Amino acid sequence: MKRFILLALMLAAMGAVSGTTASISMANVCVRVEEQNTGSWTNATCTEKKAGEPKNWILIQEETLYLGSGQWCARVESGEPSLYKDPQCISKSENGGFIKVYERPTWYVSGNQLKQGTRQIKLQVKGVAILKSVVAGKALKIECKNAVSEGSTIEGNGLGQGQGKGRITFTSCASETCPPHEPIITNQTKAHLGTSTGSQSKYVELFEPTQGENFTEIKLGGACLVTVAAKGTVAAEVIPGEAEGQEGLLNFPEPPIEKVNLEGQEKKVGLKLGAEPAKFSGTFGARLETKEVFGVFGSN
Repeated sequence: MKRFILLALMLAAMGAVSGTTASISMANVCVRVEEQNTGSWTNATCTEKKAGEPKNWILIQEETLYLGSGQWCARVESGEPSLYKDPQCISKSENGGFIKVYERPTWYVSGNQLKQGTRQIKLQVKGVAILKSVVAGKALKIECKNAVSEGSTIEGNGLGQGQGKGRITFTSCASETCPPHEPIITNQTKAHLGTSTGSQSKYVELFEPTQGENFTEIKLGGACLVTVAAKGTVAAEVIPGEAEGQEGLLNFPEPPIEKVNLEGQEKKVGLKLGAEPAKFSGTFGARLETKEVFGVFGSN
């Protein structure tokens, strides 16, 4: 379900008691406006105003009320345009000091935004995880029927996009040409929530090694007899978006996601096995160890 209506009611009630509307401090933060071309900046870091491009970004002081579906009413920074005169964004008034905006993608747990702290999460492959590439001139396809996470978390990141960390162990792996030695264990990885326009879900999670560029090294037998490093970055679709549930999905599609938006900046995504391009695909179920409902909300 979408974020609980109760959360919005609680915020409104808190404002009524104090004489003001409850807010989350976000001084000088660049966010996307709800109504197209009503902001003052043309890029997601609020540093450019290019002629002929829509001004869909704005600097705000604070979020004053959650409106649902990743949308907030916010108080704008001095000098920024606005469309409402009240902290609930009900009464229209140009230059009234408030505007409707979207937040960056962040983790929510049981209806509350995870701004700080961590939650342990368990990932397990559904079906088969597949790695495709070329080794020593031979086409390689490794299929693993078992893959589970170890020490994986989702983490709050203050006013930034949600993040996480962990590692994956792959077993029951097979290849017709070059069977891999098991288990295949990734190095510690870090993850960042982002968005993508070319995937099944607009919300994605980018994975990369915490140190260096190697995810893991794979020792191959059979016709290969070589050890090769899997390195680079991979991205998964977060399914569903704008919803909470006890289980979500991380889907690494084929063809793979090649570009993601992180904190308003486009980042290229790509994986290699040795010197050759590689493709990783598979779907993982994701559950919090606490069995709480969770999900991703917000947009770049």
